[in-house]
Amino acid sequence: MLRVFPSEGSSSLRQEPIGAQLADEYTGELEVDGRPIPLDQLERPESAAGDNAPAARGLTGLNQVSFTPGPGKDIVSLEPGRHTARILFWRRADQTRDQAAAYPWEFTAS
Repeated sequence: MLRVFPSEGSSSLRQEPIGAQLADEYTGELEVDGRPIPLDQLERPESAAGDNAPAARGLTGLNQVSFTPGPGKDIVSLEPGRHTARILFWRRADQTRDQAAAYPWEFTAS
């Protein structure tokens, strides 16, 4: 794992993306406050489509897994206060989700 956002101990807006940037050989899933984020609500730039997708703009190597709260999603908006996120990550080539490592971190939503 390369980085998480919002960063550990930082403050963020209640509808900012939450996630992690992973090394290219990894994939992952995300939990927020103990709630697994459904796969269809995770944002993965490498699989995004359209003219504004990272790949269409020439950006590669952005292996991120993130979630942005909003209407129609399991989490519409974070309540103000402390929150815990957790990224589960594993090597695409030779591991499964059952072999995932986990990295939890805390941040404050304002």
